[in-house]
Amino acid sequence: MPYDKQEYGRAWIAVAYQNNRYARRGFPPSQNTLTTRQWLDLQIRDGFRCRYCQKYCEPPVDYLQIDHVIPLSRGGANTIENIVPACRACNRSKGTGDAPVVPNFQTDRI
Repeated sequence: MPYDKQEYGRAWIAVAYQNNRYARRGFPPSQNTLTTRQWLDLQIRDGFRCRYCQKYCEPPVDYLQIDHVIPLSRGGANTIENIVPACRACNRSKGTGDAPVVPNFQTDRI
């Protein structure tokens, strides 16, 4: 699926930030496999909605954030299986605690 250059660039920056953050903590590369394409596909699959509150967030008005279901600080991996799209408010309110993921429209992974 073709992506807008600006949308792809913004997603690339978000993924690169998370990958670098994970690498700085000294975790193995096998647990740091999130790609820009996976992140974009995940947002599209979830309909640009926050996985927790179902708020609609579509660029360029509002952006979803990468949220780790099991936080990196608690040993969570930076992989597609541990990532959900979250609005800014939900991502900030979760902090470093585990948040239950609301069942979504599709539960299968990309």
